[in-house]
Amino acid sequence: MTVVAGPAKSKLPRAPKVRPLPKRRDSLVAAGALAQLIERESSLRRRDVRRFVIGWSIVAVAIAALVAFGFTYISVRVPGSPPLNSTRAIAVVGALVIGLTFPLALLTRKGSRSDMVDEFLSQGSHSTSANDDPFIRCALAVAFAGALYGEFLVIDAVKSWCVRFRLRTVDRYRAATILGALMTNYAGIDPRLLLRHGEDPMALRRTIAYLLACEWADISPAGDHLLLLSPARRALREGAFIAM
Repeated sequence: MTVVAGPAKSKLPRAPKVRPLPKRRDSLVAAGALAQLIERESSLRRRDVRRFVIGWSIVAVAIAALVAFGFTYISVRVPGSPPLNSTRAIAVVGALVIGLTFPLALLTRKGSRSDMVDEFLSQGSHSTSANDDPFIRCALAVAFAGALYGEFLVIDAVKSWCVRFRLRTVDRYRAATILGALMTNYAGIDPRLLLRHGEDPMALRRTIAYLLACEWADISPAGDHLLLLSPARRALREGAFIAM
């Protein structure tokens, strides 16, 4: 008996099954760090806005107090004097105070700000000549010291804005992966070990600078380790800034 074979069935290749890669632990840490980075950026923006507003408010109060003292002093010492234009007086005194103090605030280093304010206050406590009025001297010293303090706040806020503007193009997820690595390595990481294959060293440098600007990391004194900045050390820095 002859058996006739039917047409052979063609076997199509099966489509490969795509298996999802298991989530790595460092990616989960990076995702959490990314959320903290975004929250920290918002917090720094609000802090700088507060510094800017409070700084100019302190300067305005110092100028207003000096003008009010001048009006009171003139009315008491010179009772028959003609009335002064308050708007013009505020403009003249404000221009004088800001013109004299703002260049000093720009040139004063952050570590010597307390000395500069103390110097202004000490100048108002001792006489520089035999004929000067101690009340005017004290009022000028307090007004200039207050204006300096307010201008320090404004300058720091503007500097912080400028730094973050320069670092606006930094890859936030790359910064989050480095921050996540710092969170799991409390002893610190050598910055050279963070460089990936094919990564631009300048890009990594900008990413590290971003973490430093956002007060997430710090460099060891020897410069060979990138360390996580703890909340306690961050609070100490804030306290040192307020105390100046």
